[in-house]
Amino acid sequence: MLKQDLSDIKGFLEHKRLAMIGVSRNKKHFSRNLMAGMIKAGYDIIPVNHYGDELDGQQSVTKISKIDPPIDSVIIMLKKELALNALRDCNRAGVKNAWIYGMRGSADVDQKAIDFCEQHAINLVAGYCPYMFMEKSGLPHRIHGLIWKVIGLYPVKN
Repeated sequence: MLKQDLSDIKGFLEHKRLAMIGVSRNKKHFSRNLMAGMIKAGYDIIPVNHYGDELDGQQSVTKISKIDPPIDSVIIMLKKELALNALRDCNRAGVKNAWIYGMRGSADVDQKAIDFCEQHAINLVAGYCPYMFMEKSGLPHRIHGLIWKVIGLYPVKN
């Protein structure tokens, strides 16, 4: 299990140009909400969706390797069992920073994905929701972060 450092999370969020792998075509899916929220917060988000659709005015690409100029940071919004293959694609494309979305910390991330990132020098944020760490993210997300602080699961700066 990975012990996440808060400075890793803050460092990731300093990257303002990100790919988001697994953005759904379903407008009500949380991935669409997160993409819109990050765009509103000033991020340049390139959605990656194997259909290549336009999503909320953003043209998606079918593979991370098709982003030009290349990207070095991604948020992965896929099921736990699909994240490792996405990380392999990211590694081939030169990505050095990955955030695997989750709600329960590293418990939401396959250990093989964590090991892969360590072996390939990919900085990993494992199993958190970016909204918990973004400024002006809204009350529900601040409450989520507060609960995590109370129960001792919120990352700390080491």
